[in-house]
Amino acid sequence: MLPTTIGILCNIGVVKMKTEPIPMGFWKIEWDKDNTQERKEEVLAKVAPMTTLEKSSVLVYMGRSSILHRYRGMAACRVCGTHLGNADMLTPDGLFTFPQCWDHYILEHVVRPDDAFVEAAKKWIEA
Repeated sequence: MLPTTIGILCNIGVVKMKTEPIPMGFWKIEWDKDNTQERKEEVLAKVAPMTTLEKSSVLVYMGRSSILHRYRGMAACRVCGTHLGNADMLTPDGLFTFPQCWDHYILEHVVRPDDAFVEAAKKWIEA
């Protein structure tokens, strides 16, 4: 768990948050060489269309995010095996944290983020 108040070092300085960000896009099923199909099914259960406005808002929102944590090693897509990032990201408003390259699932596998994430992205874009 992240502490209640954290400071994040990024290109423009330290971002101070008053509340812990909400995790989005982290899969619940642990990686195991014997559960490949189960892991794919978990991702594919989140497949749903988005409007063009929702999709573009989410992608810009994610693109403006900063690195929260870095890890050794590289994550792989649970559907196609593409190498993804090695970091957790923080949205520009500090509300959510998500895995780096989560946009791969949105663009390549039509995964829809939770409504709270989509709405926050649209609100941030409009501000």
